[in-house]
Amino acid sequence: MTSSLANKTALITGAGSGIGRSTAIALSKLGATVMLIARRKTEIEAAAAEIVQAGGHAIAMVCDIAKTPEIDRCVQKCLTDTGRPGACPSNRRVATA
Repeated sequence: MTSSLANKTALITGAGSGIGRSTAIALSKLGATVMLIARRKTEIEAAAAEIVQAGGHAIAMVCDIAKTPEIDRCVQKCLTDTGRPGACPSNRRVATA
């Protein structure tokens, strides 16, 4: 049986730790290429390495999603590298004053 996420990309915010990291690992096991987005480079690189070691496909990208230009840069990289994302679970709350 082929997963519905095979050949799809999931762009995951907050992917360096906690629920975001767990989501990235779970989606990669279902066949998705995962684009891990978070502010801390070492954490998302470690998560990406774990996914790749398990046979998945992952791209780590540092991004603060509270900053629109950074979001634009991440989405553009996703479109360029993998095509349109099939899923975009957000695991970070953005608060504004």
